[in-house]
Amino acid sequence: MRYNNLSWGKSSKEAETLTLIGEYFKMEFLQSLAGEYMALTFLYSLVIAVVVESLLRLWHLSTPEVALKFRLLVLILPGVYWAIYQLTRLLGEGESLRQRLVLFKLDDWLIIEIAKGIFVGHLLLLIFGFTALFFLFQEVLPLVRSRFSMADSGTRINEGRFPKLDAALADLKA
Repeated sequence: MRYNNLSWGKSSKEAETLTLIGEYFKMEFLQSLAGEYMALTFLYSLVIAVVVESLLRLWHLSTPEVALKFRLLVLILPGVYWAIYQLTRLLGEGESLRQRLVLFKLDDWLIIEIAKGIFVGHLLLLIFGFTALFFLFQEVLPLVRSRFSMADSGTRINEGRFPKLDAALADLKA
């Protein structure tokens, strides 16, 4: 279990409590590589967005082109940071280097209890679920609906309306 590292600097009772919470809080998706990628890039994007917007206000940048270039950092930097993090993992630089590189230790953030029995990991999964549903209803369903409606919407062209088309079709029939 990945929650054993949470007991550093804690009393034995606190460490036992954290271990029990970790056992109770089995979020296997967020512990997978894809889930960890999604969670960390979400958190990094959130932090970068706050920093970029603060800098834009501080520097009084109102030109849309310049502001857009800074806001692109919110999309680009989390992926670059994740690639660097994984490269250190592949190079075998050790756990200490990765722990110095990581901004958010995901295990520590996921088990913060917001309310009784509701953890930050649950909130994160809820955000991911709403995002997926939003994408589904806004993008995918209209695309599927328009694709199937196009197959049924063959409009009939009356003969004589387009003489050149009628002549070409008559040549094809012959």
